[in-house]
Amino acid sequence: MEVLFWTLLAFASGSLMFSYWLGLAVLRRDIRTVGDSNPGASNLLRAGGKGWGMIGLLLDYVKGVVPVLAAHSVASIEGSALIPVALAPVLGHAFSPWLRGHGGKAVAVTFGVWTGVSLWEGPVVLGALLSFWYALSARDGWTIFVSMLCFACYLAMRGIEGWLEIGLGCWAILAAKHYSELRQGWAWRPWLARLLRRYQILVKNYLAMKNIELFLTLAAMVLAVSLVVVLRDNQKRPTEAEQLVIHYTQAREHVGQTVVVWGTVRNVFNNRLAVYLGFTEPRRGSFFVRILKEDWVNFPQLPEDIYQPGQTIRVRGTIVWYQGDPIIYVRHPSQIEIVKGASK
Repeated sequence: MEVLFWTLLAFASGSLMFSYWLGLAVLRRDIRTVGDSNPGASNLLRAGGKGWGMIGLLLDYVKGVVPVLAAHSVASIEGSALIPVALAPVLGHAFSPWLRGHGGKAVAVTFGVWTGVSLWEGPVVLGALLSFWYALSARDGWTIFVSMLCFACYLAMRGIEGWLEIGLGCWAILAAKHYSELRQGWAWRPWLARLLRRYQILVKNYLAMKNIELFLTLAAMVLAVSLVVVLRDNQKRPTEAEQLVIHYTQAREHVGQTVVVWGTVRNVFNNRLAVYLGFTEPRRGSFFVRILKEDWVNFPQLPEDIYQPGQTIRVRGTIVWYQGDPIIYVRHPSQIEIVKGASK
């Protein structure tokens, strides 16, 4: 019920069409009558200038940040449970009930959502990809389509629970909202088209506006290579005897590696979505262990009844980043060895 509540709240937040309402209230104009008929910040910019355009862009961004960050930080909704909450503002903006389902193109709110999910990482990577493809593509729809596909490849390589699903969901929604532009086909930026023709890098067939096979092929190749890398890494995990054993204070130096981490548990916390085993007081800012609710069935008792403060344990798994801290996800009790019991 908690996830449903935050999902509905996030959808309601995303559905608020600030740019459209600002156009009516301040400019006395329906911004859908200019530009591409989009009720978002881009047309507020065209109708009212840079000042109002930036205000609309900021409001669209904030309505994605606030509900996702609140659900993540206040309600401790994480992992796969965060997927519907994160997608809800994008859906709300794209298909706003305030405009009978005819919402905006949802780019700014997508950046807001990724700020709520990953703080700086998602917006920085996505912004870099958009800048790169914008320099190559003369069609905004294709810029967004290919950028989001590359972003999904990046999320697949990061391997953080729920991120890839959120990325693919955003990609599908944005692709649907830019479908009319995608149908027009790919077009190079004029400067690049001239350069390619000059050096005869591409034959004339690939320079045609409606020929997109090359770019679909390239995007598919990038995705395939990314998936191969991920699968190969999973298949080449070392045996327990071969794994590096480190102290929990060294965890930051080994993110992305499968290791054995040892240390003394200082606190155990259950927030109803996961059990946390911390090695410092407070837990945040250092290495800790997360056991998600969906994996509790694999344990003979609730994890907080098995693992207690004062126990020295060895945890086996791959260290990943979680909200800026190195962690290991434990899905089975075989990953944790109690070396020394708690003092009584």
